[in-house]
Amino acid sequence: MCLSLVREVAAQAAERHHRLKLMFSVEEAFVNSPVQNRDTVGIKRVAEALQKLQDRYDVYVTLVPSQTDQSKLFAALDIFARAGIPFYLDAWTSDSMAPPRPANNPANTPYDKAHGVTRSIGELETIKTRYGKSFAGIRLHEVFAANLSVSMFHIGKDWYPTKSCWFPKDRFFDAGRLEKFFSFAKRNGMKVIFSDPWWWAEGNHDLRNPAVKQKVNEEELTDIMKRYPYICTLMYANNEPLKNRPDAVYARIDGWPSLFPASAIKYSEGYGLSDQPWVYDRIKLPEWQCPPEVIATWAVHAIKQGTIAMEFEPYWYFFNFPRDAKDKNDFESYSKYADRGYPSENFHVLIKALDRVIKQPN
Repeated sequence: MCLSLVREVAAQAAERHHRLKLMFSVEEAFVNSPVQNRDTVGIKRVAEALQKLQDRYDVYVTLVPSQTDQSKLFAALDIFARAGIPFYLDAWTSDSMAPPRPANNPANTPYDKAHGVTRSIGELETIKTRYGKSFAGIRLHEVFAANLSVSMFHIGKDWYPTKSCWFPKDRFFDAGRLEKFFSFAKRNGMKVIFSDPWWWAEGNHDLRNPAVKQKVNEEELTDIMKRYPYICTLMYANNEPLKNRPDAVYARIDGWPSLFPASAIKYSEGYGLSDQPWVYDRIKLPEWQCPPEVIATWAVHAIKQGTIAMEFEPYWYFFNFPRDAKDKNDFESYSKYADRGYPSENFHVLIKALDRVIKQPN
């Protein structure tokens, strides 16, 4: 996408959106998450912290709705709805392809595990009926990334042997499935987030393998966005693996909007950044070692490039909760259990940096 079009889209988006959208993850389908543990105290603390941002930002939370016990999901959604914090649900996500945890009694049971679908359209409709405007949208999360992994597996390149048994026998990406999600959002007056680290313009040689059909996938996405215009925000996820780049952590910090297909961006609501400490994978360090200044720097640069929205994960980086422990539920033994749900120092560093930018005169 040429620079002039980036600036044009940014200017148009700025006219439509007077405030920046901030989206924080609070559930990623982990066994020891606050949602799985029905931690109303911790979740209320998250809601209270986010309420304090509402005077200057449009604030949302994102959750994965694939809980085997749906009452746990509803307990969390009830808290955010009462607090006036609208939510997005991950409807189609690479996360749902992970092995069942625990294996003998999965905490999450996706509707279509192999294809990453968390809930059926009918189930999403039921949630919409229950929560109304609080259910603001759906997120399609790392669909291209999952499709790349599945496509490589089918031609003999297995990057994730522990997950390969959950790969579908056919392709992961499907335009018909994509349109069903857009149609659901449109008829319910909702928004769509399409967030991914992989885009054709990146030039990755695996992405260009004919088996992946990435260019066709993006053309199909564009075609659907034309039929359902201005409801989708395209997101660049900065966990794109760029280990061999000079200054890998900040690679693409200023150029990522040019990765989106020009024809798709014209029909989008705007573009945004999925800003994650997983960016530290690029230098082979865990996310918890990522300094908050890195996340804040990416966020500030994103604002200057015209982003309308930013999403932040994982939840334990920004709020006091235990990290993912795979099959183990160590929630109650978490060392900061008494302070669970309160914002972390990482959260405060990020918000202070954002506040400085948005308070600057134009």
